[in-house]
Amino acid sequence: MLMENKIDGYNEWKKAIVVRMKVFASEGKANREVEKFLSKFFRK
Repeated sequence: MLMENKIDGYNEWKKAIVVRMKVFASEGKANREVEKFLSKFFRK
């Protein structure tokens, strides 16, 4: 089981960052967790 959020790599074919999250997708909670985590790296 994953115990931390982390950037796991880059998918060249999809042109996307691969992010591993400790929260499973349920009721939108995983999306909020992804937003919080990535906001540390990409500030608006």
